[in-house]
Amino acid sequence: FSYQSTDCVLKSNETDQLALLEFKAKVTRDPFHFLSSWNYSRHFCQWKGVTCSPRHQRVTALLLPSLLLQGSLSPHIGNLSFLRVLNLKNNSFRNEIPQEIGYLFRLRILKLGNNTFGGQIPDNISHCVNLESLGLGVNELVGKVPGKLGSLSTLRILIVHLNSLSGEIPSSLGNLSSLQVLSAAENQFVGQIPETLSQLKRMRYILLGVNKLSGEIPFSIYNLSSLNYICVPLNQLQGTLPSDLGFILPNLEQLNLGDNQFAGPIPASISNASNLMTLLIDMNGFSGKVPSLENLLKLRWVSISQNHLGNGEKDDFEFVNSLVNASRLELLEIGDNNFGGMLPEAVGNLSTRLGKLSVAENQLFGNIPSGLRNLVNLELLDLGDNQFTGRIPGSIGDLQKLQRLWLKGNKFWGEIPSSIGNLTSLAILDFAENMLEGSIPSSLGKCQNLILLDLSKNNLSGTIPTENKLSGEIPSSLGSCIRLEQLVMNGNFFRGNIPSSFSSLRGIEKLDLSRNNLSGRIPKYFENFLFLQKLNLSFNHFEGEVPIKGVFSNSSAISLDGMSCLIITSRRSKTKREPATPPSALLASVLRVSYENLFKATDGFSLENLIGAGSFGSVYKGILSHDDHETLVAVKVLNLQHRGASKSFIAECQALRSIRHRNLVKIITSCASVDFQGNDFEALVYENLNLLQRLNIAVDVASALDYLHHYCETPIVHCDLKPSNVLLDGELTAHVGDFGLAKFLLEATNNLSSNQSSSVGVKGTVGYAAPG
Repeated sequence: FSYQSTDCVLKSNETDQLALLEFKAKVTRDPFHFLSSWNYSRHFCQWKGVTCSPRHQRVTALLLPSLLLQGSLSPHIGNLSFLRVLNLKNNSFRNEIPQEIGYLFRLRILKLGNNTFGGQIPDNISHCVNLESLGLGVNELVGKVPGKLGSLSTLRILIVHLNSLSGEIPSSLGNLSSLQVLSAAENQFVGQIPETLSQLKRMRYILLGVNKLSGEIPFSIYNLSSLNYICVPLNQLQGTLPSDLGFILPNLEQLNLGDNQFAGPIPASISNASNLMTLLIDMNGFSGKVPSLENLLKLRWVSISQNHLGNGEKDDFEFVNSLVNASRLELLEIGDNNFGGMLPEAVGNLSTRLGKLSVAENQLFGNIPSGLRNLVNLELLDLGDNQFTGRIPGSIGDLQKLQRLWLKGNKFWGEIPSSIGNLTSLAILDFAENMLEGSIPSSLGKCQNLILLDLSKNNLSGTIPTENKLSGEIPSSLGSCIRLEQLVMNGNFFRGNIPSSFSSLRGIEKLDLSRNNLSGRIPKYFENFLFLQKLNLSFNHFEGEVPIKGVFSNSSAISLDGMSCLIITSRRSKTKREPATPPSALLASVLRVSYENLFKATDGFSLENLIGAGSFGSVYKGILSHDDHETLVAVKVLNLQHRGASKSFIAECQALRSIRHRNLVKIITSCASVDFQGNDFEALVYENLNLLQRLNIAVDVASALDYLHHYCETPIVHCDLKPSNVLLDGELTAHVGDFGLAKFLLEATNNLSSNQSSSVGVKGTVGYAAPG
């Protein structure tokens, strides 16, 4: 008998060894060489990760977590018949969990979480009748949870979260009489929460968030007095909370119902749940007054935002007073409700551990409480979209751990305090839509971690200084904020040039300086901003050439509305190239035209449509189709081979950008593109012109000249007045055009100086030039 017994043990040992070697054979990557000891040079009970029973030398545990192993799980795992613990979590095992796992009837702990196992949960795991812990979370499992799992009467922990499981939660889980943890969050479960779960008297954690569950939480579940966590956010659950919630759930530590459809009041009894640490009921339909929370001394996180709480009355915030003894409080979010009144001074007595405070989108008014400076660990402060008034207190600079600060959409006035520069950890600063005025403090340049800066729609004014001149509203020190991703300053009164220091903001994604009084040239360094997706410079006074590379090559990414004449150029080249987006399309405020549009409008620039010709180009009449209607236009096409043509183009734009008169030709748009042969093409398009007719237009022309000479901000001399430069519209009104030789008289005098009249020879056309 003893020989037979020994022989049986040897064969069993050989079975375990072969099973382990088959397991190793399915492992395709072992970066730490953990399985290198698995060979015949030593007994398998001495292999790393293997635990054997001392008497029979059978494998009882296989512990291989967090080793970055890759491969699949061999079906031979089912031959380890004495196995009690199998822990492969935090690796990269893939493919299906083999059905042979069901042969392990002694198995108590199965941990396969955080791998990439796919397929369905094997039905016959239910044969592992001694199973106490089943961890399958964070994989790629699909299908339904097998109803047969309900037969595992010893199961205490069931974890299947972060998979793609679907269907309803089996009601048979109510038979798991030992179950304490049910974690099935972030799947695709549908239907209702089974009422049978209320039979699980030992249940402590119900974690079912981020699914598609609907209906109400069965009221009988609230009778599970052992519950520590009810966590069901991001579903479609509805209903109300029981009025005696705080009495029937005395052990409750976390109540997370966020982003559902719950309604009704917050039960006043909740203050009796004295072990509560997390109260997250945001994004629901709760209403009424928030009850006192004075007994919840362990509270750490409170989010009741985006509900219908409060009545717009001054006592809405009484519950804040009840939180002053919650010494562990780290998060308080109460925004987007109906709270009225003033933010109580008691907010300054909240826990100094508080890291996030949001009261945005309510009906709060009054000043910022002075005690707010005591919350020295605040990282996020959001007071936006209320009716706060007064100055932004200088004490805001005491909150030196602030990373995100929103004060937008209030009625703050006065200057931005220079102490804002103390907030060197700031990533987001949003003061938009207030009544702030004066200069932006140069100390803001110390905030080098800024990602978003929004000062739009205030009354800020002054000059944007150039480098090394730190006076004015937007100091060049902002160029030090090299992490800035969004800078929004539209709707103010800034003037001057864009600082050259902005060339350091190479990570910027959105830059909005629109609706100011900025001037000068658009910086060419914007062409090199690889991450810039939106550039809005509209309604300013920029002039000169518009860059054409980088963001400027994408007409949908840039807006230059409201500027009468920016100059769009391209390099001269006779080399053929692919037609590109016309640079004129960058001028969103004007008609967008291409070479093809103008070619069709003028019938191929035919001689029949030729109005006149000069040294720098020719003028054609045409009918331009746009927005389902037609416009009679004149198209001036530049002869780029003629020296000075582009200079004439620039001069004409500069002359017409700032003048308006009924007898001066009105420019519609410009076009800088390539023709069908790949040659550069530049043209100006004028409005409402008809065929040149010989009419008596002396009065109209004289009126135009009188305006140019005496009523422009800077007097202008046309220098090339002749019949072909006077055009008539459909009502026979004359329009003086062609300002290619126009000259600004910076100092108007009765006598022209010698350099004005003769330094470049005779200006104009022979026969029409003014006497020298």
